[in-house]
Order: sequence, then C-alpha cells, then structure tokens
Amino acid sequence: MKYTKTLILVLLITKLACFSYAQLNNFPLDTTVRTSGNFNLINLSNQKINSDDIKGRVVILYFWSLKYKLSIEGILELNKLASKYDDKVFILGISSDLNDQLKVFRSKNNISFNLCPTPKSQYKDLVLDFNRFPAIPICFIINRNWEIVYRFVGKLEDNSLVTFEQILKKQL
Repeated sequence: MKYTKTLILVLLITKLACFSYAQLNNFPLDTTVRTSGNFNLINLSNQKINSDDIKGRVVILYFWSLKYKLSIEGILELNKLASKYDDKVFILGISSDLNDQLKVFRSKNNISFNLCPTPKSQYKDLVLDFNRFPAIPICFIINRNWEIVYRFVGKLEDNSLVTFEQILKKQL
C-alpha cells in the first residue's frame, strides 16, 4: 500500500513537472530571437528547400516524428492551417523518419505542405540550432526577418491553432 501511494505521488509530480515545462516553453517571445538555423533539405517531391530561399516569408517550422502520436496529431492540425494560409505562410515539417514512411503518411492523410525527411544527425543539429533543447514535437513561427517570434513544445490543439493564427496575422 505504501509503495502504491509513493508510486502515485511520483507519477503525479512527474506529470506536473512535464505540464509546467510545456507551459513555460509555449510562449510568444518578449523579444524576437534571431535564429542561426540554416538548412538545405529535400522534400518528398525531391525539391530542394534552402533556408535562404524562404527567408523574407513567414515560416512555420515543425520538428516531428512518426514515432510519436503527438507529432502526428500536430501535422494533422498544421494541415488545417496550411489550407487556410495557402501561399501566405510557408509551413515545413522536418522529420527524422524515412522517406518512404513519410510518403505513405502524406498520401494517406492528404498533407498539403512540405515534409522533409532528414538524416538523424542533421535533424538533431537543426533542432539544436533553433531551440538548444532537442524536444519534439516542437514548432516555431519565424517572421520575415528570420527571427523566432513564437515557440511551442508539445501537443498542438485547437486552442494552439487559435494562438498561431493570432501571431500569424500580426506577422503578415
């Protein structure tokens, strides 16, 4: 009985700590953070995507993996934004998953924005370039000056998308 109570207490504390961390990390930045994140990627259609080519646009970068349900749900939520902001916002999902796996996922879920498979070593470096903490899923909104104006760690939900839209409207 004592063991069970201790285990429950430890689980509750862990859950609260994770929740608190996520809440502390999901915020508009008081001052914009210029990112050094530069990349050369290839999307699932074999088109090159270079950070220099998308600078000057409002960008959503989403680091994710098919291994995590929260990541998959996030891609599906971002797909709603993609249809709404079609050519106004460049949305890019960067994943460490294999090309073939991502193609099946994209086709099955009718994903309308760029998904880029990335070798694990490059993926980790990219996450660190943008965040300094390799958590996924993690999402960034980057303004036209290549400054991070919003960072979101964890599950994207409807209320997250409302916040995203408020921020995007300010940036467009």
